[in-house]
Amino acid sequence: MRLRFTIRDLLWLTLVVALSLGWWQYALRTNDTIQGLRQQLPPEDSGMPFGKITDEDIDQLFAYADRKGEDLKSDCNKMYSDDSEALGRVFRFSLQFGDLGRNCRAYGQIIYSSFLNLGEAWGVEKYANVLKSQPADVQQRVRDFICFETSKLPKDTRTEGMADPKRAYPSMFPPNYEFGKDDPLFTK
Repeated sequence: MRLRFTIRDLLWLTLVVALSLGWWQYALRTNDTIQGLRQQLPPEDSGMPFGKITDEDIDQLFAYADRKGEDLKSDCNKMYSDDSEALGRVFRFSLQFGDLGRNCRAYGQIIYSSFLNLGEAWGVEKYANVLKSQPADVQQRVRDFICFETSKLPKDTRTEGMADPKRAYPSMFPPNYEFGKDDPLFTK
């Protein structure tokens, strides 16, 4: 038994194959375009400049603070209850870190989040006034924690990125503020 194809059958087959190949090429080009656009996008702002911080990381930080004789957990709760003295104690705890290890990153996330949340709830002026009442090394360290995310920008945009907080929050970031200045934690 022989298969018999008419010219009409061959034309239909050619049309189906041509359309399939066209759709396949279109899908490949579209996928390449999407991948290219994704690579051009800036990284997603997760609100977590110190990486993913879990509840376990925060608990470990609080245990570390307890060993240092500080009740950081209580002070964190109090600072969100409008206690500026507690916020000052949280700020002073910043000097307990010698490297950007797990506890330091968890602490950095607390400081970063407190600036966003308390700056909105209290106003940046009040938050900045609590910071200004601290010793100079504490002020530098806290500002560095808040600006840490900006320090990770590509070198060609970092200077402009560091200028943004100074423009947006002049009471918080004085004109002479430099990220990591005289702070071994951030200059390593």
